[in-house]
Amino acid sequence: MSKKLTRRRFLRGSGGVIVALPLFQSDFITGRVSKASAATSEPLRFVAMFRPNGTAQPFAGAPDYWWPTTNANGNGPLSDGKGGTFNFNHCNAPLSSIAPHVNFLHGLDYTRDERRGPRSGPNDGYPRPDDVGYDFDPGEGHQMGMGKFLTGRPLLTGAQAGGDGSLAGWASGISLDQHLAKTLSKGKRFSSLELGVHVTNGDVRGRMSYAGANQPLPPTNSPRAVFDRIFSDLNTSPTALQALRARRGSVLDTVLDRCKSYMNYELGYEERQRMEQHCGMIRDLEERIVATPVIGDRCQLPAVPGSPTLSPENIPIFSQLHIDLLVMAFACDLTRVATLQYSDSFNLIPFSFPIADRVNQSDAFLLGHEISHSFHNVGREFNELIVREKWYSRQVASFASKLAAYGEGSGSMLDNTVILWSSELAHGHHRHNNAPLTLIGGKNAGIKGGRYLQYGPGRPHNDLLRTIMNAVGVPGDSFGRPDWNTGVLEGLVS
Repeated sequence: MSKKLTRRRFLRGSGGVIVALPLFQSDFITGRVSKASAATSEPLRFVAMFRPNGTAQPFAGAPDYWWPTTNANGNGPLSDGKGGTFNFNHCNAPLSSIAPHVNFLHGLDYTRDERRGPRSGPNDGYPRPDDVGYDFDPGEGHQMGMGKFLTGRPLLTGAQAGGDGSLAGWASGISLDQHLAKTLSKGKRFSSLELGVHVTNGDVRGRMSYAGANQPLPPTNSPRAVFDRIFSDLNTSPTALQALRARRGSVLDTVLDRCKSYMNYELGYEERQRMEQHCGMIRDLEERIVATPVIGDRCQLPAVPGSPTLSPENIPIFSQLHIDLLVMAFACDLTRVATLQYSDSFNLIPFSFPIADRVNQSDAFLLGHEISHSFHNVGREFNELIVREKWYSRQVASFASKLAAYGEGSGSMLDNTVILWSSELAHGHHRHNNAPLTLIGGKNAGIKGGRYLQYGPGRPHNDLLRTIMNAVGVPGDSFGRPDWNTGVLEGLVS
């Protein structure tokens, strides 16, 4: 005899067990548990890195200090594949230490159709409420760029106000990192890691990773919280760890039995689909609780990080702690997907710590967002922008170098890791065309480095997202909004 499953009956029957699962609550609720299967000889990974407010591209008289420059003597470290050679520019000079692994991708836009129709105001790429005849995607430049960077989709409508008063909601689809995690991190202890370095804005201007439409994933600023979450079991004795796994397995068995019993109730099609999905998540969790690695070989328990104050002067400390934790998470194969986000697109923070390139130390107290809007007035703001861009480049080079130091399979962890680095804007005047999209690593995904590849103008960056997706073994003819796709990027993957 079938029975009706009411909300009250469900809560009464399962509530006690749900309370007993605090360690798994976030994965269970958000649905981020991996279900796809992956069988590759190389453990391919994906990391997205972000820094805010664009870079030093040509605008209103400002010189180009980002894109590679022509090398007159013909032996530059970067090649365009057509006989041309290039040098690194001022902002990205620190990446020269990993030159064979770097690809600069010129001519890619975050979107092609933000503006349609005549414009009443100056054409500086900054949407304004008084624009006439324009059909904008929701949001202003920072909001749109943050949402589109990894999703390749426009924002939803909503009530989150941007810097000019424009309103927007969250992104309208899953981000690339979360899509890849379903396959790459199948069976791993964590589907993905979202790390933040002084990310203080909690609205759409501070989120780049999405589990789905209207489902932003906040990054974790605290290195200690990251350590406690991902390495706590590694500090457990084998006997205690076995007992912990047994307890967790027993709890999950109880939940799974309860879940299966609910399938005997009279459920509508949508309710049955959701219940089957939840039962599948629990089965996947059972697989993951036995995936905790054993200390040894290259997997080592990191030093317990301190708890530095979340303040601008401690940004370098947070950066290196997160980099070290992420490298070791990969070495222990706890996950194969991550994001590392520096600040957010609001970015009203100083860089109040010493940087060797800085001539005038008082410039450290200039606010990042304001620098990005004033950089075209070549002077102290422009100089400080270059200083900070070089600092961000050093962080990327540090992370890549540490991955390269670990041998793995036929190469290194860097060879097996595709790093996508960019910003929400091309430069501080809210342009999305010619975004500073840069790839590092990924040799064993077929990505040859040491190149300056020129696409466009106006090529949608969705083509890059799709190309990365296919390169790491996840099939698909498009990623993000289908009509923002034109095909894989030619020559990027061999």
